[in-house]
Formats: sequence, structure tokens, C-alpha cells
Amino acid sequence: MLLLSALGLLFLFGRWSSAPVVQSIRPEVFPALAPASPTAGAQTLTVEDPSGESYTFSVEDLCDYDEFEQKANRFMDDFSGAVEAYEKTLNAAKHRLAVSGDPEHLHAAALLEDDPAKRIELITRALAADRDNAFRAWGAVHLCAGAYADTGCPLQTWQDRLLQLDSENGEAWVQAALIRMSAGAEGAALRAMQRAASASESRVYWPDTIEMIERAFAAASDMPFRDRVALGADFAGTNLPNYSSYLNLCREQSAQSVDWAYACLRYGELSEREGKTLTGQRMALGIQQVALKALGDEEQLKTVVDRYQRSRESADTTALENFQRSMAVVTGSPTLYSRYLAAVKEHGEVASMAIMQDEAARWVLRHKDLECIP
Repeated sequence: MLLLSALGLLFLFGRWSSAPVVQSIRPEVFPALAPASPTAGAQTLTVEDPSGESYTFSVEDLCDYDEFEQKANRFMDDFSGAVEAYEKTLNAAKHRLAVSGDPEHLHAAALLEDDPAKRIELITRALAADRDNAFRAWGAVHLCAGAYADTGCPLQTWQDRLLQLDSENGEAWVQAALIRMSAGAEGAALRAMQRAASASESRVYWPDTIEMIERAFAAASDMPFRDRVALGADFAGTNLPNYSSYLNLCREQSAQSVDWAYACLRYGELSEREGKTLTGQRMALGIQQVALKALGDEEQLKTVVDRYQRSRESADTTALENFQRSMAVVTGSPTLYSRYLAAVKEHGEVASMAIMQDEAARWVLRHKDLECIP
């Protein structure tokens, strides 16, 4: 928890992507997204005023970054003290959430908990109180998969429940394929991957986790809204699926079986098309590449590689920096941030960047006295 707390504090100073703080995927395949400096460059946005006049602004001109920089400097000057204070806040909130009867609070407490047995105890209570909630079942499977060796938690039972509740979610089925392969059930693993390939949705509950953590800390701490959503994004990023395991599974099995190669290819296409996070979509392109290599389809492989390069260009460093500076406005408003997460759920993370830059510009039109950094 100490490392996560330190990373969480650093996250407050500019990371707003689904890319995990701790990358689990090989960087040469899925490079980490560098956090933007809030004072680097000037992002200019122009919108049309209802009067017919255009209105151009720079977020840097509107936001008071002096206090922001002072906060960052104080953090770096007293790193151990800042981490200790942050740890204290997290631990106090975790205790309050753990004694709650609210299943969402128990789910959030399980994510905060380091001890595997306590994590499973908390998520078991959450499931008992909210057994028909697919997000709760998704969280239980994710936590149990990470704690199974230490706790012997009911992984298969929870996995079966998730597949009942979220049967059209390809991500639930590929997770099942990985779990079944780990148990030596190769035939069942292939069937699960084929179900993933034929699913109609791709959902990893990234924005849902952010919302849950923000609400939990609103109830259990005095942490300001901006810090709560940053913490939520931090935990959501570090609780994404183990994409490197998915990639390795498809690489190994596709090399041995045409059926696996086609199933992995179709799953990768689904996840690229229907997935909502930048990390997940890039993973999907990687899975398509290993499947196409196994199938020997060089022409289609080149098309996928080109598509991957275009995805890199559409979310290049400049675009991400511009988006992150707009988030100085967005994260200061619960209304705007709610719109951002809704945009991610409907349109995906990349499309939401452009949507929210426009939203931020229009928000400033209506709030020209806005102070972006409290």
C-alpha cells in the first residue's frame, strides 16, 4: 500500500488515462503514457459565444497554477511525510468502509485492502448483499484470481456467477479462458475463448471503478472531489485485467491450434471495436497481431500494424497533454466529470478526449471566473 499511496500522490499531478500507473504490459508493445506538465505549453480552445463572437482561452490563463506548483513542491520536499499523511487518510477511510453494510463500500474496501484474506472476506460480504450485480461479480473474480493461492477463495463459483450476469461481455469470457487454462482445462478454456470471440460487448468496468472509489471516499473521508477522482482513476488503472496474460495465452495457444488463433483474432477484433479504454484497445491490436502471425496472414497483419500506428498517432503526446490540461477544468466540477465518465462508457476513452475538451471550453464560457486549482 505504501508504493500505491506514493503513486497515488504522483497521480494527482496529471495522469488521467486508463494506462496503469504500474504497467503490466511490455513497454515496447504498449508504451506507457507520460503524464503532462500542467505548465508545459498553452492549450488554446475556441468556441462560439451565443452572441456570435468566438471566444478563445488558454486553460493556463484561467487556472491558478501557483498553488498547484507549491503543492507539488511541498510533496517532493517532504516525500516521506506526504506519503505518511496519505497512508493515514487511506487507512482511516478503509476502516470506515469495511464496517459499512453497503456493498459498494465493502467492494471499495476490498480494493484498498492489502491482506488477501481480508480482501476476500470483504468482497464476499459485498457479494452476499448484492449478488445480482455484474460489477460486483467482476470485482470478486478479479480479487479472487489474485488471492486464490493464498486463500482458496471460490474462484470457479464466482466465475460462473459472473458469466451468468454478464454473458455478452467478451472480457468476462476471456478471463474465464485464462482461469480454465491455469486449471489445466484446455478444452473448456478454448470454448470460453470462442464465447469471448462471439460476444457482443467488451467491458472492463474502468469508469465504474472510478465512480465507486470517488463515492466511497466522499462518504468515508474529507478528501476534496479532485483528489477523490484522481484516486479513483489510480485504483481503476491498477485494477484493469492482466492483459499481458491474455496476450501470452493467445500467443502460446495460437501457435499450436488454428481454432485458438481464430478465436483470439475475433476476440481481439471485438475488444478493439467495442472496448472503451485506450489500454484495452491497444492490447486488442496486439492480440490480433499474434493471432495473424500464427495464421500466416501477412497482408491482414500489415493492416493491423498500420491501424495500431494510427491509434498511437490519434493519442500522441501532444493530444494527451492538451486533454490533461482540459482535465484541470473537468476535475474541478462533479457535473463535468460525470459527463466525462458517461462519454467514456458510450464512446470510449479516445473519443471522450475531444468531447471533453469541447465541454471544458463551453463550461468556461459559462464560468469565466473559474478557478481550476482550488
